[in-house]
Amino acid sequence: MAGARHQRQQAVAVEDQRNPAIADPDHEARDHNGGDARADEAEQRLLERRARADGERHGREQDDRTGEGDQEAQPEVALPGEVGAEAVGEIADQDEDRRQDQDRRVALSDPGDRLRVLDAQRIDMQVVAPAPNQSYYEAPKEHAAKVSRLVNEGVAAFVAHEPKRFAALGTIPLQDPPAALAEFEHVIKNLGFKGVQLLTNVNGAELSSPEFEPVWAAAVELDAVVMLHPMGFTEPRRLAEFYFTNTIGNPLDTSLAIHHLIFSGVLERHPTLKIYAVHGGGYAAAYSGRMDHAWGARRDANAGLPKPPTFYLRKMYFDTIVFTSHQLEYLVRTFGADHIVLGTDWPYDMAEYYPIDHLVGTSLSDEEKAAVAGGTAIKLFGLSR
Repeated sequence: MAGARHQRQQAVAVEDQRNPAIADPDHEARDHNGGDARADEAEQRLLERRARADGERHGREQDDRTGEGDQEAQPEVALPGEVGAEAVGEIADQDEDRRQDQDRRVALSDPGDRLRVLDAQRIDMQVVAPAPNQSYYEAPKEHAAKVSRLVNEGVAAFVAHEPKRFAALGTIPLQDPPAALAEFEHVIKNLGFKGVQLLTNVNGAELSSPEFEPVWAAAVELDAVVMLHPMGFTEPRRLAEFYFTNTIGNPLDTSLAIHHLIFSGVLERHPTLKIYAVHGGGYAAAYSGRMDHAWGARRDANAGLPKPPTFYLRKMYFDTIVFTSHQLEYLVRTFGADHIVLGTDWPYDMAEYYPIDHLVGTSLSDEEKAAVAGGTAIKLFGLSR
């Protein structure tokens, strides 16, 4: 970023613990020259993850090229007592899951480790929230409020470790709407959180269902950000292989939730809602023209909305976790830099390990980069500079 070394720029990223973050794109990671071995280890973990992902991709490309030769491929045969190729793949996946679980256990619970990773990523601040599976919507109603309170108190303790570098989003027990309202007020007024994370469906029920209308009204009254985060897709039968439950399922469930919120009139009834959808808004943000076409072409798709669906879509906020420069540039030019925040998804396997590099490598203007890097999130979450 031109002149960034002489003019401080701030940035915001979104990760799982979960978090948006404020960063300086050009400052050096803290304590590297001071011999902080743990900081070096954090940066090494980032480099190893990116190298592993790049290596696996290049390896597959090499395998594809090798298979283009004249030699006919030989079928794989599993003899009795041997492990077949499919089973070996399953074992490898389990090993990968176990290794990732071990890495994440530290990353999600140790504030010191998180700060070292932030330094390596050149991020100054994060807004953290519970891991999505800690929403616990499946908990019985009689326990839902207690479970959410425990999770939120844990997030608050994490943030208290370094309040100048962490802020928070909480969780609320949507399976019990009255309890959800009480916890919503608690996390905003008593814990000082910036908003809440909602999963993209509640045990199969849409967020636009009438029972959740008071929650949306409360979000407006409390001036709170609502972050939409998926946890797989509710119809997984065709997504069982190749990690499709995440690769396709997560952005698909987000897209469906966004469509329901728009077409059901939630954003028409609550025009000042601050909804932030992760993973670049899923497919809704990337293919938004189709919803407008349906709205104009069919009465059953019009939903009585007085304005085209993308009018409401443009009120939402999205992050940068789209992995390619052209898609990030599209988001900024379609929705505006003032509606895009920096994301990482750390510490998960679908993370953007170096979000600052991703942003700086685009053809966006310096002003757009500065907004995406931090200006937008500072305004959205009400963060101190």
